[in-house]
Amino acid sequence: MEVAGDRLKLRELRPGQGRAIRYAHVLYEARTRVPVDVIAFHDPHFDEPWWLLVPPDSEAVLPTALVVQLYRERMQVEHTFRDFKTHLGLRGLDLRVHVAERTGRLLLAFCLAYVLAIAPGSSPEAAPARRDLEILRRRPRHGTRRTLSVLSLAMQMLAHPRWRRHALTGLRRLIGRLARGLPVLRHPPPDLADRLALA
Repeated sequence: MEVAGDRLKLRELRPGQGRAIRYAHVLYEARTRVPVDVIAFHDPHFDEPWWLLVPPDSEAVLPTALVVQLYRERMQVEHTFRDFKTHLGLRGLDLRVHVAERTGRLLLAFCLAYVLAIAPGSSPEAAPARRDLEILRRRPRHGTRRTLSVLSLAMQMLAHPRWRRHALTGLRRLIGRLARGLPVLRHPPPDLADRLALA
């Protein structure tokens, strides 16, 4: 890549320790010379720094702090994919007829099932259950010492005699709200515009 006229490798960009550094107007890839901004960040809790590529001149739309925050949250998406493959049987799925249409329907069904499955793990009782059931990592990974995804915590709550009644009560309450056409979330999550305003 080319940074301010100098040819460098990505790993040669100095990351900020505990705060992100944004390198603007970088030409990425020697042949195609794609213009990008590079955000270099090294959390002191992690072994490896992050080098995040974003569109050039995008600071107003994607502030540096927001990009780092969004990248941290990617682990929730990765945990969801892992849960789909490991716990809900999506791994190895082979569709031979109307693949796009059937895949869309199956993913919708998986998402609905997933919402119901994670409900106990995100209920008010989940925090004390996590303290009771989770074995934390010695060192943080991706900014957290947690080892249980929300789905894994929900499954443990449903299986454990001490937490099964709490989990089933919360699940019945959720299904009852769905059956009556009531919203599941009492406070919907903020959209990207709200997050940008807060950044």
